[in-house]
Amino acid sequence: MGLENVIDEIISQAEKQKQEIIDQGKQEAKKIVDEAMRKGNEQAKKFDEETRRIIGETKKMELSAGNIKTHKMMLEAKKSILDEVYNQVIEKVSKIDSSKRKEILHKLVERAEKELEDAKFVYCAGRDKELVSDMKGLKFGGEIDCIGGVIVENSSKTIKINYTFDVLLKDVKEIYLNEISKKIFQS
Repeated sequence: MGLENVIDEIISQAEKQKQEIIDQGKQEAKKIVDEAMRKGNEQAKKFDEETRRIIGETKKMELSAGNIKTHKMMLEAKKSILDEVYNQVIEKVSKIDSSKRKEILHKLVERAEKELEDAKFVYCAGRDKELVSDMKGLKFGGEIDCIGGVIVENSSKTIKINYTFDVLLKDVKEIYLNEISKKIFQS
């Protein structure tokens, strides 16, 4: 088998693994969003009852002042629900069993190594140290304060790829916040 064939095979396998990771991520994201929507709907019902009570009181006030107060309270209630859902997602992610965590961490490291040619150091949460210790070519750089995931750094320690769960969840939250909010608070 020629060098080009070997390279093509490696690239083909890498693309397949990339797609599997993406598909798995989409499935996990769907599960999380579905659960968040279910819990959000429950909370929305509770907040809806409270909002109706507040609206009843607000009608006694001047119309413009009441509308401003109600709008503010609705925004705070929605923010509270979204924050609660986000915290539940963080809690669920932090409770992933060690075999699944190891699989995820290895995939994140592989992804980071593709982006960072001279990857040399890997950092992770203290509880994940053993899960990343057997990664070929990388030295354990130290523990970081996060719920999981990794930071991969180049050999000169000038470039870092941050794939901590904290950062990934924050990115997902920012990307999908409006979409999730619309689904939870449909009227």
